[in-house]
Amino acid sequence: MKKNVDNSYRRTVCPICSSKNIKSIGLINYEAPIYYSSVEIELSNQPELWCCDNCKSWFVQNIVSQKDSVQLYTEGDASDRWGDNLFEYNHAEDTVKIISRYLGKGKTLLDIGCCDGSFLDYAHKKGCITYGIEYSENACNKLREKHHSVFTSYEEIEMKFDIVTAFDLAEHLYDFPNWISTVRSKLKKDGVLLIITGDNCSKEAFEQKNDWWYVSFPEHIVFPSIDSYRIIGFNIVYYKKISPWFNSKWTISRIFRNLILTLNWVNCSGWPFAQPNHYIIILKLD
Repeated sequence: MKKNVDNSYRRTVCPICSSKNIKSIGLINYEAPIYYSSVEIELSNQPELWCCDNCKSWFVQNIVSQKDSVQLYTEGDASDRWGDNLFEYNHAEDTVKIISRYLGKGKTLLDIGCCDGSFLDYAHKKGCITYGIEYSENACNKLREKHHSVFTSYEEIEMKFDIVTAFDLAEHLYDFPNWISTVRSKLKKDGVLLIITGDNCSKEAFEQKNDWWYVSFPEHIVFPSIDSYRIIGFNIVYYKKISPWFNSKWTISRIFRNLILTLNWVNCSGWPFAQPNHYIIILKLD
């Protein structure tokens, strides 16, 4: 059953760097049916895409409140939409290779927003001691069945980790600086934070702007630029623009499905996903 959700939450400053130097890019139109996690919703206000002239990040105005967001994630199960394959199958091979350099026997790893645990499965095979944070009750049950340790909040975590990962998570955050501070407190002295998220400085985003496919989900509310990480004080160990395209393990039908989905999401010029539209960034404590 469709759920009516208030999305009147607006910001007066950039949610990444707190600058007041912000401006509108344009209106966002979500295609029906609209899902938040796996819960079908109806929104009360027209979402807007805004940008910050200071850190070059983007963010959405007229969003669901954080309280309602947590409730929707708890009720839903994102693995119903996204968690259908092995991590090493679902991601481009060069991305998997980059991440694999940091995995190893006995390393403690926390994956934030771990969904069905496909990355935790992969990290476990590489010898890591795996932990995850996940709101969805259904996803948590699946993770426990696979013998991963699961937290439902940061307050439950009393240990520190060698590796913290956040893949396609940053764009969901309501308080990015506070999240960074929390993650900082969970890292060991030589620990690393690995982030993958959409690149609002990509050619695709620059040309599409408020029509960019990555802003077409109501859960996606912030799009941090590379400059934002320098502003918040982490050391950038590695940075690379990446693309979901291509993995040699994919079947022709999988490639064709990705193409059709992309053509439905965006009115793009040129070949979809032919150029990088995400980035991977690896950070260490100062």
